[in-house]
Amino acid sequence: MLTCSGDDLTETSDPFKIAMRQIAGVFAQLEKARLVAKLNAVAMAKRLRRKTPKDGRRSLRAIADELAKAGYKSESGNHRGGPIGDFCL
Repeated sequence: MLTCSGDDLTETSDPFKIAMRQIAGVFAQLEKARLVAKLNAVAMAKRLRRKTPKDGRRSLRAIADELAKAGYKSESGNHRGGPIGDFCL
């Protein structure tokens, strides 16, 4: 890993460079975990939206309820989204 000035962060005994490399790794791991969680939620929503032989397609509200039961909610904690969803509860 190289800095803008051309310093190599991987071949050093400087504790600050080692710490910066580890911090960058932590944030990369965090971002990967967040992305995987989002992709899992999207995959589940697509699976729930497919037609079933008996019932046809589910409504978006029913899909939102199923996603909330599985633990997938928006950052605000509202699983229906937007101010209109707050009034529908």
